Amino acid sequence: MADSKHLSKIRPRGWVSLAFTFCKELINPDRNGLPFCLPPKDILSWFRNNRYWGRRPDPIPPALPWLNYNLLRWVEERGPRSVFEWGSGASTIWFSRLSTSPSVVSVESDPKWHSVVQASLHEAHLQAKVYLCPDKPAYLEAFRLSGILPPDLILIDGVWREDCLEVALPYVKQGTCIIFHDTQAKPYQMALRCLPNGVKRRDFYGPCWGIKNFRGWSLLQRS
Repeated sequence: MADSKHLSKIRPRGWVSLAFTFCKELINPDRNGLPFCLPPKDILSWFRNNRYWGRRPDPIPPALPWLNYNLLRWVEERGPRSVFEWGSGASTIWFSRLSTSPSVVSVESDPKWHSVVQASLHEAHLQAKVYLCPDKPAYLEAFRLSGILPPDLILIDGVWREDCLEVALPYVKQGTCIIFHDTQAKPYQMALRCLPNGVKRRDFYGPCWGIKNFRGWSLLQRS
Protein backbone atom coordinates (compact mmCIF):
# COMPACT_ATOMS: atom_id res chain seq x y z
CA MET A 1 0.00 0.00 0.00
CA ALA A 2 1.40 3.36 -1.02
CA ASP A 3 1.80 6.01 1.65
CA SER A 4 0.10 9.42 1.57
CA LYS A 5 3.27 11.11 0.30
CA HIS A 6 3.30 8.83 -2.72
CA LEU A 7 -0.41 9.29 -3.38
CA SER A 8 -0.04 13.06 -3.32
CA LYS A 9 2.28 12.82 -6.35
CA ILE A 10 -0.16 10.82 -8.50
CA ARG A 11 -1.52 12.94 -11.32
CA PRO A 12 -5.26 12.67 -11.92
CA ARG A 13 -6.53 11.75 -15.35
CA GLY A 14 -7.30 14.75 -17.56
CA TRP A 15 -10.87 15.81 -18.19
CA VAL A 16 -10.47 15.37 -21.95
CA SER A 17 -9.36 11.76 -21.46
CA LEU A 18 -12.27 11.13 -19.11
CA ALA A 19 -14.73 12.69 -21.55
CA PHE A 20 -13.40 10.44 -24.33
CA THR A 21 -13.84 7.34 -22.15
CA PHE A 22 -17.33 8.49 -21.15
CA CYS A 23 -18.37 8.94 -24.78
CA LYS A 24 -17.05 5.48 -25.66
CA GLU A 25 -19.33 4.02 -22.98
CA LEU A 26 -22.29 5.96 -24.40
CA ILE A 27 -21.87 4.39 -27.84
CA ASN A 28 -20.75 0.99 -26.58
CA PRO A 29 -22.57 -1.62 -28.73
CA ASP A 30 -22.35 -4.11 -25.85
CA ARG A 31 -25.15 -2.15 -24.19
CA ASN A 32 -27.42 -4.28 -26.39
CA GLY A 33 -30.30 -1.87 -26.32
CA LEU A 34 -30.69 -1.52 -22.54
CA PRO A 35 -32.21 1.86 -21.58
CA PHE A 36 -29.84 4.50 -20.24
CA CYS A 37 -30.15 5.76 -16.69
CA LEU A 38 -27.98 8.86 -16.54
CA PRO A 39 -29.07 11.40 -13.91
CA PRO A 40 -26.78 14.44 -13.95
CA LYS A 41 -25.50 13.69 -10.44
CA ASP A 42 -24.41 10.21 -11.56
CA ILE A 43 -22.50 11.66 -14.49
CA LEU A 44 -20.66 14.03 -12.16
CA SER A 45 -19.94 11.17 -9.74
CA TRP A 46 -18.52 9.06 -12.56
CA PHE A 47 -16.12 11.82 -13.62
CA ARG A 48 -15.04 12.49 -10.05
CA ASN A 49 -14.55 8.82 -9.11
CA ASN A 50 -12.66 7.89 -12.26
CA ARG A 51 -10.03 10.64 -12.22
CA TYR A 52 -7.64 8.22 -10.48
CA TRP A 53 -8.96 4.97 -11.95
CA GLY A 54 -6.06 2.49 -12.13
CA ARG A 55 -3.53 5.02 -10.84
CA ARG A 56 -3.66 4.45 -7.10
CA PRO A 57 -4.15 1.35 -4.94
CA ASP A 58 -7.69 0.52 -3.93
CA PRO A 59 -8.76 -1.39 -0.83
CA ILE A 60 -9.78 -5.01 -1.33
CA PRO A 61 -12.70 -5.39 -1.13
CA PRO A 62 -13.44 -1.80 -2.21
CA ALA A 63 -15.31 0.68 -0.03
CA LEU A 64 -18.54 0.29 -2.03
CA PRO A 65 -19.79 -2.45 -4.34
CA TRP A 66 -19.03 -2.19 -8.04
CA LEU A 67 -22.72 -1.67 -8.72
CA ASN A 68 -24.65 1.04 -10.54
CA TYR A 69 -25.11 4.32 -8.71
CA ASN A 70 -28.89 4.15 -9.08
CA LEU A 71 -28.89 0.54 -7.83
CA LEU A 72 -27.04 1.54 -4.66
CA ARG A 73 -29.59 4.29 -4.06
CA TRP A 74 -32.48 1.93 -4.75
CA VAL A 75 -31.25 -0.58 -2.15
CA GLU A 76 -30.69 2.15 0.46
CA GLU A 77 -34.18 3.54 -0.09
CA ARG A 78 -35.81 0.11 0.03
CA GLY A 79 -33.96 -0.92 3.18
CA PRO A 80 -34.13 -4.75 2.86
CA ARG A 81 -34.11 -6.64 6.14
CA SER A 82 -32.82 -9.88 4.62
CA VAL A 83 -30.46 -10.29 1.68
CA PHE A 84 -29.22 -13.33 -0.21
CA GLU A 85 -26.49 -12.89 -2.80
CA TRP A 86 -24.70 -15.16 -5.21
CA GLY A 87 -21.20 -13.67 -5.42
CA SER A 88 -19.61 -12.12 -2.33
CA GLY A 89 -17.39 -9.07 -1.99
CA ALA A 90 -17.83 -5.41 -1.21
CA SER A 91 -21.59 -5.87 -1.56
CA THR A 92 -21.55 -8.35 1.34
CA ILE A 93 -19.82 -5.83 3.59
CA TRP A 94 -22.05 -3.01 2.39
CA PHE A 95 -25.26 -4.97 3.00
CA SER A 96 -24.01 -5.87 6.47
CA ARG A 97 -23.44 -2.20 7.29
CA LEU A 98 -26.99 -1.22 6.42
CA SER A 99 -28.82 -0.88 9.73
CA THR A 100 -31.94 -2.41 8.17
CA SER A 101 -30.18 -5.58 6.97
CA PRO A 102 -29.40 -7.83 9.94
CA SER A 103 -29.66 -11.02 7.85
CA VAL A 104 -27.12 -11.29 5.03
CA VAL A 105 -26.22 -14.61 3.42
CA SER A 106 -23.70 -14.80 0.59
CA VAL A 107 -22.31 -17.64 -1.51
CA GLU A 108 -18.81 -17.56 -3.01
CA SER A 109 -17.14 -20.00 -5.42
CA ASP A 110 -13.53 -18.76 -5.16
CA PRO A 111 -11.64 -19.93 -2.03
CA LYS A 112 -9.12 -17.07 -2.03
CA TRP A 113 -11.78 -14.40 -2.45
CA HIS A 114 -13.90 -16.09 0.22
CA SER A 115 -10.99 -15.71 2.68
CA VAL A 116 -10.60 -12.03 1.78
CA VAL A 117 -14.28 -11.32 2.38
CA GLN A 118 -14.31 -13.25 5.66
CA ALA A 119 -11.26 -11.36 6.91
CA SER A 120 -12.81 -8.01 5.92
CA LEU A 121 -16.04 -8.81 7.77
CA HIS A 122 -14.11 -9.85 10.87
CA GLU A 123 -11.96 -6.72 10.78
CA ALA A 124 -15.03 -4.50 10.48
CA HIS A 125 -16.91 -6.43 13.23
CA LEU A 126 -19.77 -7.18 10.85
CA GLN A 127 -22.06 -10.18 10.78
CA ALA A 128 -22.81 -12.09 7.58
CA LYS A 129 -22.84 -15.74 6.56
CA VAL A 130 -20.51 -16.34 3.63
CA TYR A 131 -20.57 -19.92 2.34
CA LEU A 132 -17.78 -21.32 0.20
CA CYS A 133 -19.29 -23.47 -2.55
CA PRO A 134 -16.81 -24.09 -5.38
CA ASP A 135 -19.01 -26.61 -7.20
CA LYS A 136 -22.23 -25.74 -9.01
CA PRO A 137 -24.73 -28.02 -7.19
CA ALA A 138 -23.69 -26.74 -3.75
CA TYR A 139 -23.56 -23.16 -5.05
CA LEU A 140 -27.20 -23.37 -6.13
CA GLU A 141 -28.43 -25.44 -3.18
CA ALA A 142 -27.05 -22.91 -0.69
CA PHE A 143 -30.00 -20.69 -1.52
CA ARG A 144 -32.55 -23.24 -0.30
CA LEU A 145 -30.45 -23.92 2.82
CA SER A 146 -29.92 -20.25 3.69
CA GLY A 147 -32.62 -20.13 6.36
CA ILE A 148 -33.97 -16.73 5.23
CA LEU A 149 -36.40 -17.78 2.50
CA PRO A 150 -37.93 -15.79 1.05
CA PRO A 151 -35.45 -12.93 1.51
CA ASP A 152 -36.40 -9.33 0.79
CA LEU A 153 -33.62 -9.04 -1.80
CA ILE A 154 -31.79 -11.55 -3.99
CA LEU A 155 -28.66 -10.33 -5.78
CA ILE A 156 -27.33 -12.43 -8.67
CA ASP A 157 -23.78 -11.26 -9.33
CA GLY A 158 -21.58 -14.35 -9.27
CA VAL A 159 -21.09 -17.46 -11.42
CA TRP A 160 -23.72 -19.71 -13.06
CA ARG A 161 -26.11 -16.76 -13.13
CA GLU A 162 -28.68 -18.28 -15.47
CA ASP A 163 -29.03 -21.28 -13.13
CA CYS A 164 -29.21 -19.00 -10.09
CA LEU A 165 -32.07 -17.13 -11.71
CA GLU A 166 -33.96 -20.35 -12.33
CA VAL A 167 -33.57 -21.35 -8.66
CA ALA A 168 -34.59 -17.93 -7.33
CA LEU A 169 -37.60 -17.13 -9.54
CA PRO A 170 -40.12 -19.32 -7.64
CA TYR A 171 -39.40 -17.25 -4.51
CA VAL A 172 -40.27 -13.90 -6.07
CA LYS A 173 -43.35 -12.94 -4.11
CA GLN A 174 -44.83 -9.69 -2.88
CA GLY A 175 -42.04 -8.00 -0.91
CA THR A 176 -39.27 -10.08 -2.53
CA CYS A 177 -37.31 -9.00 -5.58
CA ILE A 178 -34.32 -10.11 -7.65
CA ILE A 179 -31.48 -7.90 -8.81
CA PHE A 180 -29.69 -9.41 -11.81
CA HIS A 181 -26.43 -7.56 -12.51
CA ASP A 182 -24.48 -7.21 -15.77
CA THR A 183 -27.58 -7.76 -17.89
CA GLN A 184 -25.91 -6.07 -20.85
CA ALA A 185 -24.39 -9.51 -21.64
CA LYS A 186 -26.37 -11.33 -24.34
CA PRO A 187 -26.52 -14.73 -22.55
CA TYR A 188 -28.07 -13.05 -19.52
CA GLN A 189 -30.54 -11.14 -21.65
CA MET A 190 -31.69 -14.40 -23.19
CA ALA A 191 -32.17 -15.94 -19.73
CA LEU A 192 -34.34 -13.00 -18.69
CA ARG A 193 -36.69 -13.23 -21.66
CA CYS A 194 -38.70 -16.16 -20.33
CA LEU A 195 -40.10 -15.03 -17.00
CA PRO A 196 -43.11 -16.52 -15.20
CA ASN A 197 -46.45 -14.78 -15.48
CA GLY A 198 -46.81 -12.00 -12.95
CA VAL A 199 -43.08 -11.21 -12.75
CA LYS A 200 -42.25 -7.84 -14.26
CA ARG A 201 -38.81 -6.75 -15.36
CA ARG A 202 -37.26 -3.28 -15.40
CA ASP A 203 -33.91 -2.72 -17.10
CA PHE A 204 -31.29 -0.06 -16.40
CA TYR A 205 -27.91 0.81 -17.88
CA GLY A 206 -25.42 3.39 -16.70
CA PRO A 207 -22.33 4.25 -14.65
CA CYS A 208 -21.13 2.16 -11.71
CA TRP A 209 -19.15 3.00 -8.62
CA GLY A 210 -15.43 2.25 -8.78
CA ILE A 211 -15.12 1.20 -12.44
CA LYS A 212 -15.00 3.09 -15.72
CA ASN A 213 -17.33 0.78 -17.64
CA PHE A 214 -21.08 1.18 -17.63
CA ARG A 215 -23.15 -1.82 -16.58
CA GLY A 216 -26.72 -3.02 -16.90
CA TRP A 217 -28.97 -4.39 -14.19
CA SER A 218 -32.51 -5.72 -14.11
CA LEU A 219 -35.08 -5.56 -11.34
CA LEU A 220 -37.52 -8.45 -11.14
CA GLN A 221 -40.65 -8.03 -9.02
CA ARG A 222 -44.20 -9.30 -8.73
CA SER A 223 -46.53 -7.08 -10.71
